[in-house]
Amino acid sequence: MDPGNFTAEKCKSRTAVTFTPKKQSKQDLTVLSKELEKKGALVNALTPLVLVVKFQGTLVTFYRNGKVVIKKPAKREAEELFRKL
Repeated sequence: MDPGNFTAEKCKSRTAVTFTPKKQSKQDLTVLSKELEKKGALVNALTPLVLVVKFQGTLVTFYRNGKVVIKKPAKREAEELFRKL
């Protein structure tokens, strides 16, 4: 995923960072889950609308509309993890 195609902002809860795609898109979460498993992610949940994985000790939620939520309170740390995905 190219971070340049997303807008990053802290969640109101201050415990996560949300990455919203600049262009509308739809993700095939089943394909994405297989790609992430190859990178070492553990799939916690997979539905047609949402994929939740644990990657390097952090929960990451992917939505079918392309939005990604990373459970990291620091924006910089979340952006670094996002680049690895």
